[in-house]
Amino acid sequence: MIISGCKPEVKNEVISKITSDKAENTHIPPEFQGGYKAFYRHVHKSVMVAKTEEPGDYALHMKFVIEQDGSFSNIKAIRNSTPDSLGLVEKATDAIKNYPKCKPAEINGKPVKEDYILPLYISH
Repeated sequence: MIISGCKPEVKNEVISKITSDKAENTHIPPEFQGGYKAFYRHVHKSVMVAKTEEPGDYALHMKFVIEQDGSFSNIKAIRNSTPDSLGLVEKATDAIKNYPKCKPAEINGKPVKEDYILPLYISH
């Protein structure tokens, strides 16, 4: 069984406005192909652990950059309590790397790079 820690809802809407004396910046988050839930399910399927393999509760947080062209880069685990023998970091990295490009984040209508953290919680 895999349980999510936090699931940001990614929608086609403005989620934050930052106002200053000089400019108003409108931030639109990245949109994953098929939506956030489809992306999350795709990565989760890659890290499924068979019940015969080292039972326990594990946390794996993957950090990556969504580039201006919608591709993924700098993929790495920033929190990992999974046994190395399960190879879950490599499986999650491959799943993210092989996911179709997404619509990048925008500020004031221009595509921008954005750091993203995907928390994965595995329990069996």
